[in-house]
Amino acid sequence: MGALNDIVRSGKARYIGVSTMLTGQLAKILMACERNGWVKPINMQLQLNCAYREEEREMIPFCRDQGLGVSVFSPLARGLLTGEVQSTRNQTDFFTQQMYSDQASFDIAHSVQRVARARGVSNAQIAQAWVAHHPGVDVMLVGADTTEQFDSALAALDTQLDAEELHELERNYTPCDVINDYTAGKRILRSARPGLDRFNLIEAVA
Repeated sequence: MGALNDIVRSGKARYIGVSTMLTGQLAKILMACERNGWVKPINMQLQLNCAYREEEREMIPFCRDQGLGVSVFSPLARGLLTGEVQSTRNQTDFFTQQMYSDQASFDIAHSVQRVARARGVSNAQIAQAWVAHHPGVDVMLVGADTTEQFDSALAALDTQLDAEELHELERNYTPCDVINDYTAGKRILRSARPGLDRFNLIEAVA
């Protein structure tokens, strides 16, 4: 962090951002910056989507408490939430297999499809709308390869999901036993611990 501080102080960069770590690691970084008078990170980049919500448990509330912005990548769960459950990528990609090969993820993908069909829009638009309007998210990062994909992301910004739609998208989520967006761990039974309530988690530190 001292080296990054020097880069900002010298004018070679304006800000520091961090990504994909445990909340305790971010806390150590902020503590080191505070003790040494270094420039603190202003943004945390993390993974969040309907099928992966572990960062709601600690990281997002902590960032809100500490005043860090939150940028989200993989709003479509590496393509799973577009409805292409059996695509070549979803069948061969290591991270997809590690994180989204369980029944809970497939059930969530089907929920996205049901909401999208009821509205007459793409699955991607619904999945991205869930992320874009999440109370803990400041920026949604989108990797669009076509104009249609870009238009879908733009449309998501104006797509307000109602309570019934949110319930459908969130009702099948099952927490993981590891909070780390590239080591999702083994899914556990829903009855083993309470489900997540994203609104209560955010409001708890507001």
